[in-house]
Formats: sequence, structure tokens, C-alpha cells
Amino acid sequence: MSRIHAIDGVKMIAIISIILYHLWPHIFSGGFLFVNTFLVISGYFAASKLEQLTFEHDFRKLGQYLIKTLDRLWIPLFWITLIIMGFLLYFNPSLLGTLRGDIISSLIFTSNIFQLASERSYFADMAVQSPFTHLWYIAIHVESLIASVIIILVTNYKPIRREFKVLIWMIIVLGSHLTYIMMYDPNSDPTNVYYGFITRFSSFAGGILVYYFEPFFDRFMNEFDYALKQTSMMVLTMLMLLVMVGLSLVITDMDPTTYQVWLSYFNIASMIFVLASRYQDTLVERLFDNKIVSYFGNATYSHYLWYYPVIVFGSRYIRAFDNVNVLHLITFVAVLCVSYVFYLIIEKKLLYIPFLTQLDFKKDFNWVKSHPLRINNLLFPMFLALFVVGIKASGNNKPLALVQLEYNFYQNQPNVGNLVYPEMEYMSVVQGDLIELDEALETVL
Repeated sequence: MSRIHAIDGVKMIAIISIILYHLWPHIFSGGFLFVNTFLVISGYFAASKLEQLTFEHDFRKLGQYLIKTLDRLWIPLFWITLIIMGFLLYFNPSLLGTLRGDIISSLIFTSNIFQLASERSYFADMAVQSPFTHLWYIAIHVESLIASVIIILVTNYKPIRREFKVLIWMIIVLGSHLTYIMMYDPNSDPTNVYYGFITRFSSFAGGILVYYFEPFFDRFMNEFDYALKQTSMMVLTMLMLLVMVGLSLVITDMDPTTYQVWLSYFNIASMIFVLASRYQDTLVERLFDNKIVSYFGNATYSHYLWYYPVIVFGSRYIRAFDNVNVLHLITFVAVLCVSYVFYLIIEKKLLYIPFLTQLDFKKDFNWVKSHPLRINNLLFPMFLALFVVGIKASGNNKPLALVQLEYNFYQNQPNVGNLVYPEMEYMSVVQGDLIELDEALETVL
């Protein structure tokens, strides 16, 4: 499949919109929705490979594909985790002491599950920011990929017509959307549906649906002459792009209609964009055919990994700036710069460290044997030691900022004398049990 520059273009717009949403949420209030677009694109490209490998029952190549995909995701993920741990170990060990669960769940692609289990809010956790919060998306991506492999394996166990595959994936997409709507409570925080695999699977599954549907769409479009077909695809691609950008500027993250309506519409717009963008001889394709767009298309993952940690670090200096927009502008530039360096060194593999730059230990062992005196062979035990020390120094302590918020809330409650401060609730229960025991046994415990 030849490179589609329009998809590179929408990936560039998506990652920039997500960054701007976190820096200027009052302007780019719906930028977070572009996460759906990333999942749709990922599902579309994964489907073409998975369909081929599962249809041919080539399980060896299927395993190689999955390992290669996990390699591309996990190696940069491990490096950013290692860098942040090293930074916090030296500059902010108290924050590191609250992040063990975040670190481990991120590295095993279960960050979204950990966030839900911890009852954390993606939209209201600003006082206790974790530099790993945004990695819930990587977990959703991997979980969706694994689920899709299983479903496609089942549908290809015995050959069935493509029409039935379209129907199956349409039911999956609709089912996930309906689950989203049913689980969402307009009177509560939307995090329970925002982090959920079942509710977010609709985006990835939507990309797979596009892949199975495209031959029928192409057959319909071939009824028209070339000029009309290309013009229609250009208009459709541009229209969907404008719809997505427009929605990202007008909807908000706490509006009930966002979760009841606009998330589904954003998925549909992303799916139509991917479907139409395959017709490459259009103005939109030529517009995005340049080196800057191609770079963002390739480096989007590095930008996603780094945008939130840099924003969290930058927010610590908010009191040093009279104009917060200046800080946000500096942060935005810092995100682009840090991500660029990380992309070159880690994703482009300009730095080779055995056992830390790929998931191919056989090649790593051969390298070490062939280059026994190379200094980069020593970096693996050094970084491994840093990781072990960082994990040991980490913990699951409650952040001090959250304790202070809870205590302030406790102090401002009516009848405060009759309430138990959350951190002393267990002590209060024990004290009550002892009083009851004293009364029963006439003791003074």
C-alpha cells in the first residue's frame, strides 16, 4: 500500500490539536477527540495485515507481525518511562513515590484499567498530575489490537463472504457505541467511559470496518467517470477534515452531548476521511505532500509520548509567569523539540543499545559477541540498574496535593466535628471497636 499523505496530514492535525487542548482548553476545547482518529487509522492499517495473515493461516508471520508491532510501541514506551523515572529520582522523589502503579500498568499496556481501578479522572486530576496519565491510549490501542486479532481469526477460521464480515464489524461498532451511551451518566464524571476498552473499541473497530467496506465503496464509485470520482473524493475528504477541526473547536469535555452524540460523529467523520483519502490524486493529497507533514506522520508516536510529561513539568513553573500564555507557548515548543530528539534517537534508532532498542535478543547477543569492547554494551546494565532503583524508590503513596485537597474539603464541611478525616477513617473504626469491647468486658482498652 503506497503512502497516503492525507492521513499523514490528519495525524499532524490530530497530535497538534491534542497538545493545544491541554495547553489552551478554553480555545481548543474538543482537541482530545482526535484520539478517536488515531484509533480509526490504526484499526484500518492493522486490518489489512491481519486479514492477509489470518486468511492464509500463517501463524508464524502473524506472531512476527505482533512482535514487531509491540516492539515499535514498547521500546519507546520503556525509554520514556526510564527517562522520567531518572528525572524524578533526582529532582522530585516525592512525586516518584506516588507513581509505581502508573509505571507498571503503562509498561504492561493496562494503564486505562489501572486508572479506572484507582477511580482517577482524566478531566479533573490537574492537582495530582501524573506524567503517565496519557498512556491510557497506548493501552487501549494494544487491547484493541489483541481483541481484533482474536475476532479476525474466528471470522477467517472458515471462509465467509466479505459482506458478512462488514456486517459483523458493523454490529461490533454499533454495540460499542451503544455501550458508551448506556454507561455514560450525564450527572457524573465521564472517565468511566473514556478509559473503558469496551466503550473505546468502537474507534479501532471502525477502522477495521472501513477496510472491509472499501471494495463495495470502490465498486460504487467506479460507476462514475474519473473526474467526477476524484472531485467527489476531494470534497468528501476536505469536508470531513473541516468537520473534525470544527468539532474540536466548539465542543467541550464535560458537555453531555459530547459523549451522547459527538464522539460517535467524530468516529464516523474519521472513518469517512480514511475511506475517501485513499483516492490519492486529489488536492488534499497534494496539499499534505511535503516533508513537514511526512515527519509528523512518522513521528506522531514520539510526540504523543512526550506531550503530557512536558506539560506536567511545565505547569510547575506557572507562578513564575505573569502571562500564562507565554509559559504555554514555551511548553508547546519544548514538546516539539523534545519529541524530535527522542524520535531521532529512539524511534529512528540512531542510538543502539543491546537489549534496549529492539525485541530481538538473538541479534543482540550476536552483536555483543561481535563487539565485546563497545561501550554501548555497558549501557544496558547501567540503565537496568536505574530502572530497578527507580521502581524501588517509587510507591503508591497518595500525592501530597490530593491529601491537602481532601483535608481542605474536610475542614469546610458543615458539622465538621462529626466527620472523620479520610486518612484517619481506619483509626476511627478501630477506636470504635475498642470502645464496644470495653463496654462488653468492662475493661479500659
